[in-house]
Amino acid sequence: MSSPTAAAPSVRFGLLLSPALLLALGLGACRPTIEGDKSIGDLYGEDSGGADGADGATDTGGEDTGGEDTGLDIAPPVVYDCDTAPTTDFAGTPTAGARAYHGIAFDDVGNLIGWDGRSALVKATYDGDREVFLPGINYAEQLDRLPDGDFVMGDPWGGNLLRISPEGASTVLASGVSGVYGVTTGPDGNVYVANGGVLRVEVATGTVTTLLDAPADGSWIAHSIEFNLDSTMLYIGTIGSGQLLGLPLDEDLNPSGEPTALASVGSGWHDAVAVDACGIVWVPDYYSSGFYRIDLEAGTVSNAVPTGGRAYGHGAVFGTGINGWRRDAIYQPQPYNGSTVREVVIGVPTGDTVRTWRGERVSY
Repeated sequence: MSSPTAAAPSVRFGLLLSPALLLALGLGACRPTIEGDKSIGDLYGEDSGGADGADGATDTGGEDTGGEDTGLDIAPPVVYDCDTAPTTDFAGTPTAGARAYHGIAFDDVGNLIGWDGRSALVKATYDGDREVFLPGINYAEQLDRLPDGDFVMGDPWGGNLLRISPEGASTVLASGVSGVYGVTTGPDGNVYVANGGVLRVEVATGTVTTLLDAPADGSWIAHSIEFNLDSTMLYIGTIGSGQLLGLPLDEDLNPSGEPTALASVGSGWHDAVAVDACGIVWVPDYYSSGFYRIDLEAGTVSNAVPTGGRAYGHGAVFGTGINGWRRDAIYQPQPYNGSTVREVVIGVPTGDTVRTWRGERVSY
């Protein structure tokens, strides 16, 4: 790619535009039932090789190196109990040197990767060492990891999904993906995209399938997405309605019904959806500058980290437990604060550690 000739915009596109006009421009089930006093980790721990402890569930998503010295500082699994996990007193703490604008991904050797807000993807260690990972990036939206270790990134200016190797080589995974913003890898290993509607991109072929269109009345558009813990529902963060939606899915991850409103969140611009191992949903909302904790089982929504506009966290990606990045923390890019990154410790790891599909544990 060629180097950009202009810096990234300092304000969000379309703040004064209706959802319908934004769309014209191209821009799983709820928390599993817990029987008795068992936490979600108790239900999954034995089958997935985790050891249940007296204090509750165990994060089974850690890397098993078989005793081999990898040279990496890998944190032990997070011990947590969904019944006693923190519900208040969260705070955002700045990280040392990471940079990200709208999206974050982590590699296998302890680097956080994000767009620097100017001209490159950069990678940074938890201690603050930073270097260019992929130069010549004009703009970048959300990123995620593919099962083989490559990354996928939304390129809205080119209308592409880019596939990026751990060495920093990029290719076009799919083109003609206008308005791409939300990007997540599904339990089937394919890529799911929010671009007003919801798309699926087959990683093997680049084939793009539309799963959901925004309503014709422009009452909302899909902006961010994530799967629930048993892959029977896709959570959809929206622009316009203020509603977190749930799209029911069949066993092939195709829609099996219409999207329904699950919760009212913030003021109507949901920049990410993350799900922790207890099934709690986390959503940053731009209009209110808040980071919301949504307990769908209890029916509660709280602004877990209220902040001013510049300190707003524009995404939500869990750490890996490698070389300082905490497993029980969510990392958020801050595009209006110098594209810095903040850490929000929630005490519970990512839902990826317990996610299933078709009743089987997802292996990545």
